[in-house]
Amino acid sequence: MKIVKPKITNITKKDIKSCFATQEFFEAEVENETPTNLTISDINIDSCSFKNVDFSNISLASVDILDSIFEDCDLSNQNFNKQFIDRVIFKNCKLVGTTFVDSNIRNVQFIDCNCRYINFSGADINNLHIVNSTFQNSSFNETKTKEVLLEETIFEGSEFAGATLKNVDFTTCNINGAIFDQKSLKNIIVNNFQAASIATMFGVIVKD
Repeated sequence: MKIVKPKITNITKKDIKSCFATQEFFEAEVENETPTNLTISDINIDSCSFKNVDFSNISLASVDILDSIFEDCDLSNQNFNKQFIDRVIFKNCKLVGTTFVDSNIRNVQFIDCNCRYINFSGADINNLHIVNSTFQNSSFNETKTKEVLLEETIFEGSEFAGATLKNVDFTTCNINGAIFDQKSLKNIIVNNFQAASIATMFGVIVKD
């Protein structure tokens, strides 16, 4: 799998309020901010770098994200439903309760992120790389995936009902208590311990 990385050049240091005032988040470098009481909507975040920015007290609505990097940021409880996310890296970020329902996800990486209770239901996902992150109690119901690489990630208690997960390899991940159905189990890759755990979900008794 080859992830296309963000294409960021010629960025300029800016602050959230100035970007909000001009309604333009393009080629901006934003660091160490905690903005409040803002609603940013119907714009693109394009070719930007955000580091140590707390978005949890503002609203991002109808925002597409392209060619951008978020590092040490808090994007908890944001709504990216039905949005287009392409060539984006989330590194050491918090996205607890964030929703990507019915979104179009392309070339996205989650590295060392806290993504508990995240919701990807119905999302169309192509080229997704998740490393050492927590997606505990999250929803991937009805997602359509192509080219997904998972490494050392927790999906404990998450739901995958109706998802298309062909060739997704969970062998290095924690899927204890995760909920699969017949469709989502088709062609996934698991280790022996995981296979036994999944079997018990369907009432199968596994003997040594």
